[in-house]
Amino acid sequence: NTVIAIGPINSVIEESINNDILMKYISIIGVLIFLPLIIWLYPSWRTSASLLIATKNFGTGDLSSRAAIFKGSNLNGLSTTFNKMALKIETLYDNNIMLNNAVSHELRTPLTRIEFAIELLRNPVAKQPEKQIYRIEKAISDIRIMSDEMELYARFDQERPDFDLVSTELTSWFDDAKQEWVYFEKDSTINVVHLSAEVYVAIEPLYFRRMIDNVIRNAYKYSLNTINVCTEILDNECLITIENDGLAIEDEYKKKVFEPFFRLDHNRSRNSGGIGLGLAIVKQIVIWHHGKVWIEDGHSSGVKVKITLPLKATC
Repeated sequence: NTVIAIGPINSVIEESINNDILMKYISIIGVLIFLPLIIWLYPSWRTSASLLIATKNFGTGDLSSRAAIFKGSNLNGLSTTFNKMALKIETLYDNNIMLNNAVSHELRTPLTRIEFAIELLRNPVAKQPEKQIYRIEKAISDIRIMSDEMELYARFDQERPDFDLVSTELTSWFDDAKQEWVYFEKDSTINVVHLSAEVYVAIEPLYFRRMIDNVIRNAYKYSLNTINVCTEILDNECLITIENDGLAIEDEYKKKVFEPFFRLDHNRSRNSGGIGLGLAIVKQIVIWHHGKVWIEDGHSSGVKVKITLPLKATC
């Protein structure tokens, strides 16, 4: 039944508190809380601002615009995704322009040959009609090859096709394929040599055949008289070498020839046909087979295209 009352004590507390010390403690606590927060948020803020600028520029037609990446930013994943998307769109756009220009330019040559041959056939006193028919067939074949290259290259925007690799003995495969290559160009000789008795490689038959045919056809275009094909086992890999005796390629262009639509701007590419997709297709198919492809100088002149493939399947 007793109540004890103490107070008022407000005046006592106020007298015992030093205002300067209180403000220092508040400042220290504020710094300890907000400074790490600012340090943590600043990179994300910079990334967000950069991403906003990049998207605005990209939307106005600047396809080369990219978002900057800042260390420690939580939005780097978003910026990386945007940059990959922007790069792919820019590449597709550039390739589309180059493809349109290349097709419109390259189609003129076979179409002109067809028109010229037809006019000669219409002449009642035309000589050697079989020769004109051959010209028409050759021009149609060139157009068909260009169409196939464009169709195949269009698939490269997707993931690797869902195909099964089949173990194949390549020495007999090349011996059989040689019989068909002689019809690519009748003025050149093709030699097939095997330095290993048997070479088993896991391949997708359709794409592998297209890859080798492209290299052989390219070798025929720029050869003078001879094409040499060699297979061997080297360093636990299958090495395929296809060499012609034409003009060499400068070192600065040996990698660029595998880029789509790239054409050597000198006598090698004049009247050779094609739209510059043959070796780009070769490179992609080699990658799908887990291999490598590159170009070296020939022994005396010309070019060597070398392809390495694993001896066992790697799926």
